[in-house]
Amino acid sequence: MHGRLKVRSTQEQEERKRLEREKKLKAYKFAMSECLTRIKNKDYDQVGLKISEELLAANPDIQTLWNFRKNIIESFEKSLNDDDLIKQFTSEMNLTEICLKKNPKSYGTWYHRQWCLLRSNSKNFGEKTQQLNWKNELGLCSMFLDLDERNFHCWRHRFFVVRHGNLSKKDELEFTYEKISSNFSNYSSWHYRSKLIEELYYQNLIDNDIFEKELNLIENAIFTDPNDQSAWIYQKWFLLEHQQSFIKELILDCSSKKLSFKFAKDFDLNQNLKFVKLNNLDLKLEENFKWNFEGDIWNGNLNNIINREDVDKLLRNLYEFKETKIKVEIMLNDGGFSNQILLDLNFESNLYEFKSKFQIHDLKLDSEILNKHLTNILELNQFEKETSKWCLLKSIELMCLIDYVKYKDKIFYFLDKLASDIDSFRKNYYLDLKQKLIANNQ
Repeated sequence: MHGRLKVRSTQEQEERKRLEREKKLKAYKFAMSECLTRIKNKDYDQVGLKISEELLAANPDIQTLWNFRKNIIESFEKSLNDDDLIKQFTSEMNLTEICLKKNPKSYGTWYHRQWCLLRSNSKNFGEKTQQLNWKNELGLCSMFLDLDERNFHCWRHRFFVVRHGNLSKKDELEFTYEKISSNFSNYSSWHYRSKLIEELYYQNLIDNDIFEKELNLIENAIFTDPNDQSAWIYQKWFLLEHQQSFIKELILDCSSKKLSFKFAKDFDLNQNLKFVKLNNLDLKLEENFKWNFEGDIWNGNLNNIINREDVDKLLRNLYEFKETKIKVEIMLNDGGFSNQILLDLNFESNLYEFKSKFQIHDLKLDSEILNKHLTNILELNQFEKETSKWCLLKSIELMCLIDYVKYKDKIFYFLDKLASDIDSFRKNYYLDLKQKLIANNQ
């Protein structure tokens, strides 16, 4: 029997594994205890780096240890020269890459990598070594996105790199185009594209070429798979931002009880406003209520309304509890859906503010491009024999956006079809949508 391996029984194997686990756990607890003692005593040295590195390689999700390493490196910055610091930051980048291969969705690891990039590039180390270079970091992002194209940690990190590294956002738009073209269902790519467009064109004009290009990209996706929701959701975002962009600014001052509007074009608020709601509270304007026009801003004093007590209570709560957001719903005479806009609290001025992300040519979207897009969607709807939920629902949104009165009958027909045949599980949602349209447009 010499020279032959002994085949262990299942019981022996389990016992051996148990002893190995106990040994590893004992070593892990000892190392963790040692690190916590060093953190408490503020012992920032190479020994702490070595112990924490071994622990993080086994479990990258211990934020305390990443913070410990930050403190050690900060203490080293006082004594090490630039070459030694570059080596240390490079070592940190190598460690984070090892940890990300173990867990690509580790919050602490991504945050530590970002800290290293910011810290090292504040000293211009990125110009001296490739591993600390902003542009080189995009290569690592691409590698992890090839492994998992929906890893939102990696997408967020990529946006961080582009923004802080001042890299070309137009090149990144092309990158998202490639990712979307390879997989129209990759919602992370669509979302990243929306963030890039916001950065590129914030408070600037999106011309017709860009507008049409985005709609063509959406059409390519929805004609490929009409039942995939990614492109439809992106379309809703893209058109909604444009729909809201005729309002350049919207400001609520809780202390003076004043609501102010600034529009992109000449617009008579007294003639065109149906209603305004604050957090679903309808502002009941008196019959002789008038919005004041000063310069290019429309102002309304909320003391001069019928339900002043309810509004006072709402504004008082907002002011006292410093709520960070408030929803303002506006309905205009052009019909369709109301505009629902979130105002953010500006802590410095203590005002709730909204600024449109883009500028537009006119109060309405470019009608020729938008009508062409609607025609294509309706053709797709016919091709799908009116069985695609998303196609019907987004056709409704488009028709409301273009001309509610003109398409009213078709809008209600589609809503009834969704409620009764296509998506009866959400029947009440579609019926409620129909009633809102009727009520808003009376």
